[in-house]
Order: sequence, then structure tokens, then C-alpha cells
Amino acid sequence: MLYIGIDLGTSAVKLLLMDGEGEIKNIVSKDYPLEFPQPGWSQQNPEDWKKAVLEGIPQILDDPAPAVYLSEYQSSSIEYLTRLWTAADDYWTVYYALLEGVRESFARHGVEMTYDHLNVHIVEK
Repeated sequence: MLYIGIDLGTSAVKLLLMDGEGEIKNIVSKDYPLEFPQPGWSQQNPEDWKKAVLEGIPQILDDPAPAVYLSEYQSSSIEYLTRLWTAADDYWTVYYALLEGVRESFARHGVEMTYDHLNVHIVEK
């Protein structure tokens, strides 16, 4: 089995392909722009991240074109739908690489995963 590591950085995405024994098979870096609309501000377009990641995972097929959609607002989450095609033998490699890449990117950029909270108050009488 092959594993893909995804690092969404400030100016580029870096992808690493390695086998189950930890041997690195390939490393890819794809640049994307960092914009400065006003002094002291910086921003990036998430479409640039998506494009760089999808270009860096060779198992993802170009046709039909990959797409990411905002699919639903929940009480404590925003859900996105990712649509892409890959060969059947590469499905799980691509699936888990995308999940892990998103998790790592969120952690690195301080995005916390939300969950429903239940506050319990114990009142003594």
C-alpha cells in the first residue's frame, strides 16, 4: 500500500508518496500565490490549494474534472463534498490521503474541529 502526505504551506503544497515500509517514492511541490490586498493583510484562495493538491496526486484522473463543493451547513460544522475519479486500485490511497491532508492542514493553520457540546451542571440541594 502507498501513502500520501499533504502539507499545505504558506506558498506551496508539498506532497510525499511513500510505501508501507516508509521508503519515499516521490516528492512533489506545487506553488500557489499569496495575496496582500492591504498593508498588514495576507490572503489565499482555497481554489489554489485545491488545484495544487489535485495536480500533485497523480492517481486522480483529469476527466471528469475534480470538484469541491460546499454541500451543507450543520449546527456545528460546514460540510464539503469532494468529487474526483481514480482507478479502483488507487481509491483508498487517494481517499485517505485527502482526509489526512485536510486534517494536517487544519491543525497547522489553527482550524479546530467542532463537535456538539453538552454542559452538565450538578446542583447540590
